[in-house]
Amino acid sequence: MLHFEPLQSAIDVAFWAQLGETKLHDLRLDEGPISFAPTLTASQFAGIPGFVTASPGSLSLPPAMSARGLACLGQAFVYNTVEKVTQSDRKALTAQVASDIWACIQDGSAVEQPSLLLRPILLTHCDLKHSKYIYWFGMPHLQPDRPVTLSSSARPAAEEFAGGLADQVMTACDEHLKTCGHFAHLVTIAGLEDAAADAGAAGPAVSCHPLTEWSSLAIASQGPRTYLAFQDSSCETERPSASLRPLLLLAAARWKVRSLDVLCLRQRQGRSSAQASIVLGVDLPGVDLEGSAPAGAGGWEVNSRGKPGPRVADLAAAMDPKRLAASAVDLNLRLMRWRAVPSLDVGSLSSQRCLLLGAGTLGCSVARTLLGWGVRRLTLVDNARVSFSNPVRQSLYTFEDCLGGGVPKAQAAAEALTAVFPGVDARGLAMSVPMPGHVATPEEEAEAAQATEQLRALIEEHDIVFLLMDTRESRWLPTLLGAAARKLVVNAALGFDGYLVMRHGLPTAATPAATEGDVAAASSPERGALPACAGLGCYFCNDVVAPVDSTADLSLDQQCTVARPGLSAIAGALAVELAMAVASHPLGPAAPAAGRAPETSQAADPAVLGSPPHMIRGQLTGFSQVCMTGSASRYCTACSPAVLSSFARTGTAFVIQVQGRAGWRCSRRSCAREVP
Repeated sequence: MLHFEPLQSAIDVAFWAQLGETKLHDLRLDEGPISFAPTLTASQFAGIPGFVTASPGSLSLPPAMSARGLACLGQAFVYNTVEKVTQSDRKALTAQVASDIWACIQDGSAVEQPSLLLRPILLTHCDLKHSKYIYWFGMPHLQPDRPVTLSSSARPAAEEFAGGLADQVMTACDEHLKTCGHFAHLVTIAGLEDAAADAGAAGPAVSCHPLTEWSSLAIASQGPRTYLAFQDSSCETERPSASLRPLLLLAAARWKVRSLDVLCLRQRQGRSSAQASIVLGVDLPGVDLEGSAPAGAGGWEVNSRGKPGPRVADLAAAMDPKRLAASAVDLNLRLMRWRAVPSLDVGSLSSQRCLLLGAGTLGCSVARTLLGWGVRRLTLVDNARVSFSNPVRQSLYTFEDCLGGGVPKAQAAAEALTAVFPGVDARGLAMSVPMPGHVATPEEEAEAAQATEQLRALIEEHDIVFLLMDTRESRWLPTLLGAAARKLVVNAALGFDGYLVMRHGLPTAATPAATEGDVAAASSPERGALPACAGLGCYFCNDVVAPVDSTADLSLDQQCTVARPGLSAIAGALAVELAMAVASHPLGPAAPAAGRAPETSQAADPAVLGSPPHMIRGQLTGFSQVCMTGSASRYCTACSPAVLSSFARTGTAFVIQVQGRAGWRCSRRSCAREVP
C-alpha cells in the first residue's frame, strides 16, 4: 500500500498581522469563511519538507503562483472565541471539502485547474489584546474504498531517466511550471525504445502537457511513455506528499486508468533535481465517476504535543512594530541560508560591534549598509557639525540638521539610524583624534592624552573599526591602536574619481617592549637583510614619508572632499562587504588575502562570502576595479614592531610627541631610530 507524507503548514508572522487587521477593521463580528490561499512548495533541501505557507498575500484574491510556490484555494474561519476553534465541527467541514473536491473531479474543472484538488482550511481565533493566535490547519482529502498500491518501488528520477535524459525532463518540467503555474502536469517521452534499440537514432523527445491533454495523448504501447508529474513537498525517499492523493483519485475516476507512473518533483537550488526527485509505479482502484463521493478523511495537523488540537502563535513580543521590524530585518538575512549561503552565520555578523571614525559621506554609506546586514551596535565618531552642503551627499542628514549652526554630525547620524531602524543601538561621540604634525600646545596636551585613551577604549570594545576620515594623518592613530589591539580595521579613502578600500593586516604576534637590538634591526637600511613579510600591510605601509599636517595652506577645493557623488556609496558598500567577508571567515581578521597563494584560492577557501581581498582600488574614469595585495612593512610608521613597542612602553606620551614636539622626526627608515 502506498503511504503519503502529511502536508505541513508554515505561517509567517506577517500573515497574523494582516489577519489581525482584517479582523479588526473588516470582519469585526463576522466569522467568515474568507478566502485563504496559501502556497505549496516542493521540498528544497534533503531532509527538509516543503510547506503549505501562509503569508499576507494568502488573504488576497485572485491567488497566483508566487516566487516561492503555487497557490491553493481554501477557506479561513476567524472565530470570535477560542472555544469555537476547539469545538468546531471538523467532521462536517471535512465532508464538505470532500464533496467540493469530488464535484470538481466530476465536472472536469479540477483537470483544468488542479489546485482545486487542494482545499486547505484554517480555523483561527485572533486574541488581538494579547497578540495571540490560536489556529488549527487542515487539508482534508478523499478516501477511496480500496487503497492505492505500489506496482514498483520508489526510485530516483536520475535512475529512471538515464544519461542526459534526466536533465531534459527536469528542464522541461521547470519551463512548463513557469508557463502554466499548476502543481501537476503530464510528461511524455517519445522515441525512448527507438533510442535504446538503435544507437544511431535520434534521442528521446521530452514534452510537458496540461492534464486536459490526457485523452489526446497516445497511451498505447507504441506511443510515448507518459508520467503524471507534480510538485512534491515530501522529503522522504519512499513516500510522496499527500497532495498526490487527490490526483490519483482524479486519474482513476476520469481517465479510468488502473496503473500509472508518477514523477514526484523535488527541487535543489531553485530548480527540479533528478537526484532528489523520485518515480513511483502505482496501481489504482476502480472508481465510478458517476457514483457518490468517496468519504472525506483527516488531514488535520496535531499540536506541539503531537495530539489532535490547535496550535498557538504567541506574538506578544513580535507584533510590537519595533520588534516586528527587527524580525523582518533578521528574516532577510536568514533567507540567505535557504539557498544562497546555507553555512552563513547571520547571528555572528549581526552581533559585530562596529566603530565608525568619520560620519561624512563615507560614514553615512557605511552605516546604512551595516544596517542592511542586521548590525545592531554602531558607534560614530566625528567632531564636525552638519553644514548646508552635507544633506545632498550624506544620506543620514536633513535640512533641519543644518539650522542653528548645525547639529553635531555624530549625534545626528546616530539619531537618523535609530529613526530608520529603532532596534539599532547607535551612539554618536563628538571628539577629535590626535594627528601627526598637528602640534599640541602644552595646554592641549592633556586633551590629546584624554582623546587618545578614549579612542583606545573605543577600539578595544568594538570588533570592527572603519576609518572613514578626510585626511591621511587622522588615520594614523586609529591604525596604530587597531594594530595594538589586533582588531579588524577597514579603511576607505576617496579621490575625485577613484577610491581605495582595504583591510589592515594583523601583527604576526603580540608586540612586547622592544629591545635596542629590535629597534636597530627594524631601522637597518639594508633591504636584503629584511625577512619576507607574511602579514598584510596597513594604510601606511607603502608610504615613503611619515604623515604630516595636510590641511595647512590649502585652497577651498583642497579643504573639501571633492569627489564624484556616487563614489562614496560604492566605496562605503565595498568597505562593509569586505568587513562582512572577513568577519564570516573562519580565521577572522587573520584571513589570507584572496589569491595570494594557490592554497588560498576561492575554490579551496572556506570563506562563505567569498575570499576577502586585501585592497580594492577602483576608478570611475573607465569604470574599472582591481584587487591588490601588499605586504606589511617593518618600517611602517603606524604598525611596525618598533612603533608598536614604543607606544606600548610610553603610551600617550608617544602620541603627543608624534603630534609635533621638537626633536620628533619620522621618515620611512628613521622612524624606528627616532622613537623614544
